[in-house]
Amino acid sequence: MWRRTARGMGAVAVIFSLVVGVLLTADWMRAGQAQTVRSDQLGALLARARQAPDSTTVALAREMDRVARHAYFSSVAFRDAGVWMLVSGLLIAVGCLHVAARLGRRIEDPRRFATTDQARADREARVAMLVAGAGGLAALAAWALGSMSSAPPPPAPLPAASTGAVTAAAPAAVLSAGSNAHAVAVFQWNGFRGPRCGVAPGSNAPVAWDGTSGTGVLWRVALAKTGISSPVLWGGTVFLTVADETNREVVAYSAVTGVERWRHGVADGGQGEAVPSTSPDTGLGAATPACDESGVYAVFGTGDLVAYSHDGKLLWQVYLRRPANSYGHASSLWVEGGKICVQYDQSENGRVLVIDAKSGKTIWEQPRTQGPSWSSPVVVAGAAGRPMLLVNGAGVLTAFDLADGNALWEVEGVSGEVAPSPAFWNGRIMVANASARMVCYELAAKPVQVWEYTEALPDVSSPVAADGLIFLALSSGQIACVDAKDGRELWKHDYSAGFYASPIVSGSRVYALDREGTMRIFAAERAFREIASCPLGDAADATPALVDGRIYIRTRGALWCLGAR
Repeated sequence: MWRRTARGMGAVAVIFSLVVGVLLTADWMRAGQAQTVRSDQLGALLARARQAPDSTTVALAREMDRVARHAYFSSVAFRDAGVWMLVSGLLIAVGCLHVAARLGRRIEDPRRFATTDQARADREARVAMLVAGAGGLAALAAWALGSMSSAPPPPAPLPAASTGAVTAAAPAAVLSAGSNAHAVAVFQWNGFRGPRCGVAPGSNAPVAWDGTSGTGVLWRVALAKTGISSPVLWGGTVFLTVADETNREVVAYSAVTGVERWRHGVADGGQGEAVPSTSPDTGLGAATPACDESGVYAVFGTGDLVAYSHDGKLLWQVYLRRPANSYGHASSLWVEGGKICVQYDQSENGRVLVIDAKSGKTIWEQPRTQGPSWSSPVVVAGAAGRPMLLVNGAGVLTAFDLADGNALWEVEGVSGEVAPSPAFWNGRIMVANASARMVCYELAAKPVQVWEYTEALPDVSSPVAADGLIFLALSSGQIACVDAKDGRELWKHDYSAGFYASPIVSGSRVYALDREGTMRIFAAERAFREIASCPLGDAADATPALVDGRIYIRTRGALWCLGAR
């Protein structure tokens, strides 16, 4: 009976391995990694959209690009799981068939052997080990298949020792440029998602406007050039970058009136080199600039990093070399204590740099081999309040000492083409990516994984965490809320349009700008409750800036200021 059972299990494992192998081969023949991300048809459509950027062509290119990325993520996830299952199936097959062969051997007359037959005892021990190993592999395969089709069980609470250790060694706050960890000037929105990873300093953002009728619109300025970078503010000035294939510019506007104060073109540091090819969703002006009390700093998809004073004087310019990735460079800058942090993850020659904001000289540089990503770095307070630069890339989350660039630690992050930037709450860092997971780490000298979540995951926008809740906005139009303490999903809600802009929390409300330009405002609570939907009538992908009772939004054709007069 045991022999038949082992042979049956081996046969099933062989058939299982053959099926997985055939499916993996079919997936590889249908569309390889490069073809999935950028097919010939998609490449031609992207080129046509750049030459004639009418709304129909751009919309079609965006939809094809979204489908291509979804296919890529699905293919990568299938291959990763399929290879693991194929190896497991083969091991189980070999083990079971070996056990069946052993059990099928003719048993000699025991009277021919001595009372103690050591060789036979050894053989029986090996058989027992093979049976136990095969059973363990079968259980492991069953567990893996189950985990792929269902969400993980609720994680156990952290042990008291781990919780207690965080207070002494873990970050207490996100640092903000030009300020300390606890005070942020009311007129500062100094980078992508502001000074607190998407949590606005104030709580008085408006909740009613209409771009078509002009209700609640303080001013609107038309933009001649494209770009998806977000506006940033310092004092009474709004800074924005615009770009096309021939010109890249940094522009300053009055935050009160919208009047243009200055505009400067950025020289091409790679003069004579071909301008990088990008998708319409990215372009050459995708990275959001950063600003502090000394100036404004911008990086473009050509590899040019530039600094201007608040009154428009050129301070310096650095050429980082042409970026090499599928869609174009989009990682935004972070400025902290006079240091500009640049995440330059590329297909080759990737690196992370910290540059002196006054001189443009490199303070330190570390190589990166994870491949391209579009996530932006964040700075948090490390042990004893020492600033720590967190960089989210493909497969890993890495911490560097901001002062000298020493790698402090590296943990498993999220796989795939990583675009969302980290979220931060209460000494915990959360990173997420579509077709992968969202994982939460307790930040200490050796970070501890607290939980992971695998349901509604963003592929472009970044999560935001506040008051123990995490909010995620997906390009499919879904909004999800997750408990930051244990990773449990609290609610999901579907909208008709998707989200590329990252959600922003202001007081007790969450602001999520969809791709049609409608702001979805809902309560930052454990149950979904919509507060308002405010349309602009113009498509938008850039994350808004919420400053002192006003909202600054960059749409496809204009820069808007919304609020009460």
